Formats: sequence, C-alpha cells, structure tokens
Amino acid sequence: MTPELWRRASEIFANALEQPEGRAAVYVEQACKGDEELRALVERMLGDERAAGELFARPPAFPFVDQENEPPRLTGGDVLAGRYRIVRFLQTGGMGEVYEAEDLRGGGAVALKTIRARRMRDPATVARFKREVSLAKQVTHPNVCRIYDLHVHAGDHEEFLFLTMELLAGETLADHLERVGPFSETEALPLIEDMAAALQAAHARNVIHRDFKSRNVMLVATGDAQRPWKAVVTDFGLARLAGPNSNATTLTEPGLVFGTPDYMSPEQLEGASATKASDLYALAVVVFEMVTGERPERVRGSIMASSLAPLEVRAPSWVPALRQCLEANPAERFGSALEFAEALRGSRKRRPAPRWVAVAVLAAMALAGSAAFPWWRAGPNASRLRPSIALMGFQNASPAGPEGDLSPAIEQGLRTAIRYGGEIRVIGGETIAALKRDLSLNNQPEFSAATLHRIRRYAAAQYVLCGSYNVEPGGELQLSITVQDTASGNTVVSIDQTGSQRALGDLAYTAGVRLRKELRVSGAVDLAAVQASLPSNPGALRDYTDGLREMQLFHFTEALRFFERAIQSDPGFAPSHRALADVFSELEYGEQAKEEAETAYRLAVSLSPDEQAEIEAQYYSLSKSDWPRAVAIYRKLFERYPDNLEYGLRLADIEEGPDVLLTLKKLRALPAPLGNDARIDLEESEASSVSDVRQRRALAAAAAREAEQIGARVLVARAHISEAYASRILGDYSQAVAQYEAAKTIYAGLGDESGVANALRGLATVQWQQGELRRAMQFAQQALQMFRNLQSRAFEARTLNLIGIIQVDSDRLADAHATYENALKIYRELRAGEMIATVTLNRGFAYLQEGKLAEAKADSQEAARLLESLNNNYGTAEALNNLGVVFLESGDLKNAQTEEERSLELAQKSGDRSASALAQRSLGEIAWERGERARAHSLVEIALRTQMEVGERAMAAATQSLLADWALDEGRPAVAQALAEKAANEFGSEASPAESVLARAVRALAMARQGAKAEVCKVGSAPNPVERPENRLYALRAAIQIAAIEGSCGAGKRAQDELRRAAIEAASRHLVRLQLQARLELLKMQAGYRTSKQITGEQEALASEASAHGFVRVAREAMNALKGEPISEAEK
Repeated sequence: MTPELWRRASEIFANALEQPEGRAAVYVEQACKGDEELRALVERMLGDERAAGELFARPPAFPFVDQENEPPRLTGGDVLAGRYRIVRFLQTGGMGEVYEAEDLRGGGAVALKTIRARRMRDPATVARFKREVSLAKQVTHPNVCRIYDLHVHAGDHEEFLFLTMELLAGETLADHLERVGPFSETEALPLIEDMAAALQAAHARNVIHRDFKSRNVMLVATGDAQRPWKAVVTDFGLARLAGPNSNATTLTEPGLVFGTPDYMSPEQLEGASATKASDLYALAVVVFEMVTGERPERVRGSIMASSLAPLEVRAPSWVPALRQCLEANPAERFGSALEFAEALRGSRKRRPAPRWVAVAVLAAMALAGSAAFPWWRAGPNASRLRPSIALMGFQNASPAGPEGDLSPAIEQGLRTAIRYGGEIRVIGGETIAALKRDLSLNNQPEFSAATLHRIRRYAAAQYVLCGSYNVEPGGELQLSITVQDTASGNTVVSIDQTGSQRALGDLAYTAGVRLRKELRVSGAVDLAAVQASLPSNPGALRDYTDGLREMQLFHFTEALRFFERAIQSDPGFAPSHRALADVFSELEYGEQAKEEAETAYRLAVSLSPDEQAEIEAQYYSLSKSDWPRAVAIYRKLFERYPDNLEYGLRLADIEEGPDVLLTLKKLRALPAPLGNDARIDLEESEASSVSDVRQRRALAAAAAREAEQIGARVLVARAHISEAYASRILGDYSQAVAQYEAAKTIYAGLGDESGVANALRGLATVQWQQGELRRAMQFAQQALQMFRNLQSRAFEARTLNLIGIIQVDSDRLADAHATYENALKIYRELRAGEMIATVTLNRGFAYLQEGKLAEAKADSQEAARLLESLNNNYGTAEALNNLGVVFLESGDLKNAQTEEERSLELAQKSGDRSASALAQRSLGEIAWERGERARAHSLVEIALRTQMEVGERAMAAATQSLLADWALDEGRPAVAQALAEKAANEFGSEASPAESVLARAVRALAMARQGAKAEVCKVGSAPNPVERPENRLYALRAAIQIAAIEGSCGAGKRAQDELRRAAIEAASRHLVRLQLQARLELLKMQAGYRTSKQITGEQEALASEASAHGFVRVAREAMNALKGEPISEAEK
C-alpha cells in the first residue's frame, strides 16, 4: 500500500461517513472511479467502522480470541480498524497486550491496549466497560495518561476490542523503585504533587481510580536537570476491567472488590464502593512506598501506627500527614489530594481545626472589624453570592514606553490563578471588554470612587483589580497590583511582584497565590494550569493578545489573522484555538469553528477544570447533534456556580423549550444587580417563539432601558435589533425601521462595522416585506459591500441570498440565479450545509416561477433532505411546501397533498406560523381543485388571517388575490372586486409585475360582470400583459385572466389565440394545472361562437383529462360550460 493510496482512501472514507443513509455506497463507487484497489481499501475501512458501531448491539460474529497465555498476536505493519498501524509490541498489561501504534489519520503515535476476551463475553461487562471508558476519557490533565477512544477490530477470523491511549516514554514507578530504590523527600515531593494533581483532576470529573498503585504511575523524562521526571497516572477508572491473572494480587472477579489489596483502603477491603477518599488512601501508601522502598504492614486490613516506623527514619516530618491520610475512617482523611500534597510541603494544618477553634477565629475576625477581608468561604454551592472581582488591566509604566501590551497576558494568568477552585467569581473577559468600551475606560493604576461606582453598576463587581507594570531593559518585569472596593472606593490589597517578561506564567502564578492569601481564599492553585493559560513563546503571546483586542473591537477578520499566526507559532496552545473557533463562529464559518473547537478540546489537558469544561461545552455546542452534551456541561457548571451569570446565559442560549425559561427564572432570582441584568430580558426576548412576538418586543424594550441606565451601548443595540425583528413580524414597519436605524447609529459610534451591516440587512428585509423593492435593494447592496470590505464571507453570502429573493420578487429571475450561484459558491467553500440547503430551496422557488418544474422539484427535494438531516423543522417545512406546489402545478394532487400535510405538521411543531400559513393556503388550493370548496375556503381564510397577524402584507395580498379569483368563479363579483382592489393596492408599483397584473385583471373582470363593461373595455383601462416576463407561472395566470377580459370586451378571436398560446406553453412546461385552466377558459369562450357539436369532443376530452388528474372543479365546469348552468350551492 502506497502512502498516496492510503491518503486517498482516508479522504474518501471520511467523506463517506458524512453521506446520508443509503448514499455512502454510491458515493464510494463514484469517488473511486474504477480503482478496485482503492475501493476495496475504503470498503474495508467502512466495514471496520460499521463493526465498531454494531459491537454493543449484537453478539460477536466470531468467538473472541482469548489472549491469556498466548504470544503477541499482532505484528509490525498490522492495521487495526482501518486506522492504527502496529509499530511494535511493548508489554503484556492487566487488560491484554500493549503495543506502540501509529494513527494513520494524522494523530501520531499512540499506545494501543487490546482487551482480554474473557472480560468481554458478558454483555453487562461490555456495557460497564463502555461506561468506564466514557468516564475515563473526560479526565484531561498533563499528569494523566489520556484515553483517546474505544475501538473494535473485525478481522477475517476474529474480532476484539482495543483502547487507544497516550503513548508514554518511561518506566513505571514500581519498576524504578525496584531498579534504583527509594526516593529522598526532596526527590519525591515534585512527583507526589504530580500524582496529587492527577487525582484532583479526575475527582473534579467524579472519576475514581479504584486501583491507584505504583505500577499505574509512569515516570516520564522531562529533560530538565532540576526536575528529571514527571509522574503520569495511568488506567483511570479501568481497574475493574483488568484480567484476573494479570496480577496475582488484583481482585477483579465477579462478586469481589476492585483493586490491589496492598493499596486498598479498609472500606474497599470490606466490600464498600471506592470513593475519592479511597484513592487518597492509596496515594498515601504509594508515598510511603516511594520514601521507604516498602509498603506499610496491615493488621486485619488496617495500617497500624507501628507500621509507620520506617517512615520515622526516612521522612519524619511527613508522618503526621501520612497518618491522617491512612485513617481507617474515610471522613478523617484529607478533603482532597492537593490538600494532602500541601500538608507534605508543610503549608497546611494536618487536621481541620476543631469547631471551637473555628468559632474563636470568627469571633476574633468580628472584633477586628475592617481588618478582616470579607471574602465568602462557604464553598461554591452555597446560596449566598460569591465575592466578585473585575480585572481591569494594567498600565504600561515602562521607561522606554509601550512595546507590545503585556496586560492581557498578565490578566489571563491572574484570572486563572484567582478563579481556581471557584471561591471567587471573576467577571468574564467579554463583559470587561464591553465595560471598558462603553464607559470609555483605559488601563489605570487605580480608579476614582465615581468610576468604581459605575463599574459596580455595570458589571455587578464588588472589587476591582488594576495596577501597572514596568519592564526593565534586561527583561525584568515589576508588577504592581491594587484591589479596590467598588462600594467604598477603598484600596483593600496592594502588592508588588517581580518576575521575568519571558516567564509571565510563573509571575502570574506567584502573584495570584499571594493575592489569594491576602484575600483569604483557601485552596491550592495548579501551577501547570496557570502556565497553560498563556502561550509558550513571545511571538505567540503577542499575536494571541492582539487577536483578543481585535475580537473585542468586533474586528473579526483582523482577529482571525492574529489567532492563525499565534497558532502557527504555538500550535499546542488551546486558548488560541478556542478564540479562533469563536471568531469563525461569529463569521458563520460553521465547520471551521467546529474543527478549531475540537482541537482546543483535545489540547486543553493542562488548563484548569472549569476552563476545560468551557472548551468542551464550546465544542459540543457547535455540533447540533451533540447539543445535549453541551447543555449537560453548562448545566453542571451553572449548578456548581449558580451566581455565574455567563454560565446561566450560555445554558439558556442552547437550551430548548421550557428549560430556557426555567434557567432564566433562576437568573432573575439572583440578588440585585445580577438578577436585574439586561441580558436576562434580552435572552428571553430572543428565545420567545413567533407566537409570543408581542412579549418578545416588550422584553427587548425592557432590556434596552436597563442597558441604557448603565451605559451598556452594545446591549442597547442588540436589544434594538431584537425589538426591530418583533416589530417587523407584527407588521409595525415604521417602528421596525426606527429600531434598526437606532441600532445602526450605536454600532457606527462603537466602530462595529459588522453591526452596522447587520442593521442595514434588517432594513432591507423590512423594505422587501413592504414591497418597496428598490429601497430594499439599496439597503441590501450597502450591507453587501460592507460585509465584503470586512471579508465576512458567510454574511456576504447571507446578504446575497436576500438580494436573490428581492430579485425574484422583482421578476429578475436570471439575475437571481446568478446571485444564488454566488451565494452557493461561498457556502460550499465554508461547508455551511444548512445555508446551502436554504439557498438551494430559494433557487428551487425561482425555478418554479420560471415554470421549470423538473429543476424546481430537484432543488426542493435536495433542500428538504439536507434540512431534515440537520433537524431544521422550519426549513424542512418550507422545502416541503415548495415541493407540494411543484406537484400541484404538475397535476399530481395526491403527492401535493402528502407534501403539504408534512409541511404543515413540521411548521406547527416548530411554531412557525408563516410556514403554517403557506402550507394551509396550498392545501386550500388542492381542495379547491378537487371541488371541495367549503374546505378550500376554510383553509385559505385561516392562512390569510395568520399572514395578516404576523405582518406578511405581500403574502396576504397574494392570498387575497387568490380568494378574489375564487369569488369571481363562484359568481360573487362584488366580493371579488373588493378583495382584488386590496391586493392590487398592497402590491403597489414595485411588486412582481405579473402578481400586480393578476390582481388588477381579477378586479377588471369583477367590474365587467357587475355591468361596468364599458369602463373596463375602454382604451387603457384594462391591465396590459407583461411582455415575456421571466416569471412564467404568474404571467400565464395573468394571460388567462386578461384573455377573459378581452373576450368580454368583444375581442374574442384575439382572446382565444392568447388562451391557445397559454395552453401550449403550459403543456410544454408540464404545467398541467395552468394548461387545464387555459383550455377551460377557451372552452367557455368558444361556447359563444361555435355550435355544441363542434366543441363537444373538446369538452369531453378536457373533462376526462381533468378527472384523471383529480381536478374535479375543472371537469365539472367543463361539462357545465355548454349548458350555461350556474354553480350550485352544493358545489359552492
């Protein structure tokens, strides 16, 4: 197999997985183009993928091969699951064999562990195994061996499970102790801190190791002489999966406990479930083993005090901490692994203070008054609000002047250090950026009392952190930090910290630890997490902070360039990928955003647990199919930090149905000013359904008022946009225009060109809805030019789509096709599946208006398929409506009925009243053609009411024109005239020429039938047909109506010629409905000029053909044409 063959196969395989059900085989056949070797390889890869998905739902095709007591069965070059190439055998492990393998999809080297067959024969074990792996995958930390995924390999004669994991180069701690002997305290402490950090990360995810021991700790060389190794913990949560014979002292048989007895806690040995405290017990045993070279002796499962005697010699200062961590009662052990590590460093008390001591301390603090800093100490789930702090940046006070702004980097490091553990609520960076922009604030060493009060009102911050920094010529950095109380204006903390410009992470860590101590915040800070919050080199740091600045200024294209450069300099820095995902999302580059979010998720192993969770939620929220996982993550974060407004708002933003209102209710219940935040009203406004549009407008107006009171201009503009949308739906167009204009003015003042362009697009939409097509086009063209200047490709395409719609309504269908093609080109480049489907649907509508039914049907079906696969009920309903109309015009009433009923069901399910009205109108037209006049009227009148209620004046006018035509057919010319006049007036001079002609033609016929024939027939009074309009569907309808006018005015021959031409064109375009109507009108007209014998054959032929298609109305009117019989009341 050549590398090029593998590359091509991998590419086709990946694309095949994206194909809809039943289409993958066709795609592979076309993509391989007759290359049998290539196709065979792709089909093998797809077979492996299918096998992996089916494994847990069926018994194995072959008996699992038992690996125990067998030589390694995999050899170098073997490829598993079409993806992993074996490099070499490493060892036999607890679960099976361990190999080094290469991920052929570009993932690099991995460790590959096969799973012993005996463990997988029981379905319950398989299910448990899958659960354990899913949990273990969530633990991401530099001191944890990362589990990547679970796979199945289906070979020719066997199939088996295997895990892929991070490949570690080193030896186990157990092997090192056997080879070298015990460590000194100095040597052991850094490794103990690593192991404690690994357990802390796992416990934060509620993952218990269960079998922590020295053989599950790898020592990996660092290349640093000061700290030659780091400890990496392996096999998290997988203890119960190990084979029974892998270690004679491992208990994993059914009915027994899980773990290795020498390391197990007393409660585990007694059969109780393992807990975090059990892992801490095992950690203490490993620490004992590290410094003594042996394990402590047990008496009836417990470790006695006398067993710690060797420790008194090797590490006497550690005895109290070890004794506490080895307590038989789990409640007496330390609260966390980090607390234990701190105790070994001597920085913590060995036991919690007795209650009387804590009371005495609190009393002393109360007597001390202002000398005690009033920080919240109840833990993150307490009902009271946590203290909140806003990091306002640092002024560059360097003698040489500004040379790159280091403030964002210092802020980021400090933010990680201060918020670690969750005892302080740090105001989000986006909120701070908006605050500084709205209140026109710069970085300052300290703020005045008046400014502090404004910050408090805006961000609900109790404290402000600010200061300055000074970079000396040699690179030394002096940082001055001030913390001010926003209520009193007093300075409560002031510290100076010196460090290196090249080691900002260390500087931020040290300063953060000092700040936490000054602020009396408990808990340790993970140095690795602080260091991981900053890029690894100055160039990446500069580009990353510049990108953040540009993003906060809404300069997304510039931000994109900076973040891409930062990633080029430091590809392993997760926050750069996260920020780039945010930029791509703002620019609506959906697939690129998801790819960057996935990369950030994969690289986030060193960040703090909360930051990892945020990145994971971002990744899943960008994938609609994984939204429930994003919701679950944000829900957990919000439950843990119920006073975190950002978490609550993000949760509400991605929730659905009543869950949104429940979350917003919780936010409103927060004490002021958090519970009064304008963003809560705005979120509820934007979440309101179409049926609650008045409430949406009221909530948006309230949000605007609240935001104006604190000077939050961006929020005011957002609220105006939401209010304008609601006003537009309500048909209050003047108010919608005023609100879009107000938003445009604010965005212009902020320098937010993207906001200005979006407001212009809103104005274009309002003008289009009013039928003011020239004004609509002017606004849309302005927006288009701005988006092009911003290089905002997605919004450029979105605006092109709107322009195409305006062109269709302007009867410029050729221009519309060119516009839609330009939009589709962009969306294909962006891989924006949903928007590709939307534009395809609109293009299908244009084809329908041209009378190109085959093209319209193909586009409508493709759009419906794509939108349905994306769970877009709104779009799918519109596509099915379009498809139903295609079937109606082609004379297929059965399929038309089916598609319109599906459309109505989806529209009602999604709460889309506009789409519901379209489907009801189409169903009414189908009923009319079937001769079900009462049902037809009921459906179309419901549709008309809905269109008028939601403010769709142009659509309502078209429906009124339809009802006018029906009234004329029913012998009610006065009603027809009134309806037609309303429609004609609404269309005005700019609406579709054919639509306008159609309404005016019905009005003229109604007037003629009421005795005003002379007025109608005088020169210039009847509507003139449009010469070869591009909109052939409406043009043919208008031609039929105008011919009827001409016939009534005595121009019978010309009228009949027009009807024949219309029938011929309709037939050539397979427009059966219009062909039948033209022939019916011709038959009625001929009845006045020819004998019944001459036209009886045509009459019978028309009635027969109409009946065959189910057009009962046409058949009935054809048979009554010669009799001159009026329509009966029953037929009405």
